[in-house]
Amino acid sequence: MQKRRPVCILMSVICCLLFLTSAAMAADSASSPRLLKVVALTRAGVSAPQQSEAMLDSWTERTWPKWPASRGELTRRGAALVSELWSELRNRYLALGVLPANASPAAVYVRADNRQPARATASALLDSILPQGNNGYAINSLSPDPLFHPVQNGMCVFHFAATAKDVLNNMEDGLPGLNAEYAQQLSLLDSIVGSADTELCTRYALPPGCRLSSIPSSVAIARQGTSAFIQGGLGIASSLTDVFLREFSQWPSEPAAWGQADTATMRQILSLHSTVFNAVQRTPSVAGAQGSTLLNELLAALQGKMTDSRANRSPIVIFVGSDVNIANVAALLDIHWQASGYPGDIIPPAAALAFELWQEGESKVVRIKFFAHALETLHSSTPFEDEESLAAFTVRVGKNESSPLPLDNFYARARAAIRKDCIFMGLALPQLVPAASEGALEKPLPASADDAENDEDDPQGQPPRK
Repeated sequence: MQKRRPVCILMSVICCLLFLTSAAMAADSASSPRLLKVVALTRAGVSAPQQSEAMLDSWTERTWPKWPASRGELTRRGAALVSELWSELRNRYLALGVLPANASPAAVYVRADNRQPARATASALLDSILPQGNNGYAINSLSPDPLFHPVQNGMCVFHFAATAKDVLNNMEDGLPGLNAEYAQQLSLLDSIVGSADTELCTRYALPPGCRLSSIPSSVAIARQGTSAFIQGGLGIASSLTDVFLREFSQWPSEPAAWGQADTATMRQILSLHSTVFNAVQRTPSVAGAQGSTLLNELLAALQGKMTDSRANRSPIVIFVGSDVNIANVAALLDIHWQASGYPGDIIPPAAALAFELWQEGESKVVRIKFFAHALETLHSSTPFEDEESLAAFTVRVGKNESSPLPLDNFYARARAAIRKDCIFMGLALPQLVPAASEGALEKPLPASADDAENDEDDPQGQPPRK
């Protein structure tokens, strides 16, 4: 019996060592940062221009290229770029453990605007992030959807004088300052576009053959107070640049803008678009009216308190809207981003603003990320062969703060930014529809007779109000 004691002691020591090692590994695992939930807001992918043919033709005497899809609708190329982006994000979230490799369809919940580009984008991203099968996406039957378009829906309106004043105050030196700052880009667009349509020149009391840079600009509010925008030269220049970015992304075999806008040229003119667009959409009163309902829903998704319990059970929740939605929410939270080769706060097609909830030791924090294709990827013939197709964006919150934010700080910031009078409280339970329920892509339809009369989605190029 005495001879067995050393063996027993040795076994006891081994057991203790195994226990201590196991405890140390468990403690180490508990202290390692862990991703708990992701709530993302994404822009729809590359789609045909949303302006009517009449509006596009008024900006230039050149002949516009024919798109393979109807006005404002997602193209196959746009869907492919969406799929590529979300395939990379799938890899990210698989590696971080928030998305299991054998994830069930309930692991990802998608709430989309009910317009075609958002719905088709939702289908494309679902097929990529859940290639083994999905439950489809959720939409609201109301049109326009009050979650993504609360002002157009009529729940909160822009006051004419007050909103116009706010937009002007959001520019350091007003419209003259923007004209001076972007004189070089306006001149470049003049050379690309050529003369404007004679009728447009006449509407602005200019002689035939007028150029974009000579058209005066002003802040305008739509008749029913449903949109705020910059009309005239700067507004048209911003919209033109967005159209050229769509062309640049759609046709990688040649430069955009009638063969005149290569990557270097796009870099030059994109800064004008980003500045003019954000001058309006990041104005506090505009962002508050348009973005409060959506920010309130994003906050509920992060807390697991959405009305739709299906979303609360999903570790990844994605809202599919537009660049306006992203700009509004970012403005309310004072979020900014920058990547090499892009102007600050640019929102390329399919870009996503993501709020990641992390457990870090005893605390929970929110890390804010911005994901988008690099400009070269948008114009690449083989984007799927690039190892890294996403641009490396750095994100900051406010002037001095950076992500991550303590969870309580993030909630307090969001609640303080939300305009309670502009929250739509009657959001009905959205309906889940199968992916691809929006129909086949690229089935162009003839322009309807009232297309030229309704450019509410992009009013910037319209003539001045009388």
